[in-house]
Amino acid sequence: MLERHGLTQVIFKDIVLPLGISFYTFQILSYVIDVYKKECEVQRNILYFALYVSFFPQLVAGPIVKYKEIDCQLQNRTLSSIQIAVGVKSFIYGLSKKVIISNTIASVADSIYRVSTDVIASKWLWIGAILYTLQIYYDFSGYSDMAIGLGKCLDLILRKTLIIHMFQVL
Repeated sequence: MLERHGLTQVIFKDIVLPLGISFYTFQILSYVIDVYKKECEVQRNILYFALYVSFFPQLVAGPIVKYKEIDCQLQNRTLSSIQIAVGVKSFIYGLSKKVIISNTIASVADSIYRVSTDVIASKWLWIGAILYTLQIYYDFSGYSDMAIGLGKCLDLILRKTLIIHMFQVL
C-alpha cells in the first residue's frame, strides 16, 4: 500500500486471472441472452450449466456455441464407438493442421520477418504476410476441428465459426 496525498493506494501485483476468462464471459453472456430472448428455458441443473460454461474442448479457440443450440444435447447424450471414432478422426485432422501445416508455415514466415527491411525485397514481405495469414487460418481451423472432434466424442455437435466455414468452402 502507498500513501499519497492522504489517500491510501492499494497496489495489486501478480494478479492471476483464470485461463480463458473472455471465453467464460461470452459463454455466460450467450446463455443469458438466449434466456432473455426466451429462445430456451432456464437451466435448473447446475451441472449442465457448468458443463456448458466450462466446456473444455472450446476453451482455447472456440467455436462459441449458443446455449439454445446445445441445451437439449447436454441432457440427451448417447455414445457409440463409431461416433467416438469420427470424433478422434476430426481431432487428429485438426491437430495435423495445427502441428504440420500451421507450424511449418510459421517457421518460414518467421524467417522472412527476421531479415531487416533494408535488405529484403518487398515481394518477400508480401510472401511473409500471405504466409502469416495462412498460419493464423490453419491455427484457428485446426483448433476448431480439435474442439469439434472432442465434442463428437462426447456426443455434442459443435459448429465451426462462420469465418472458418467460409474459408473451407474456398
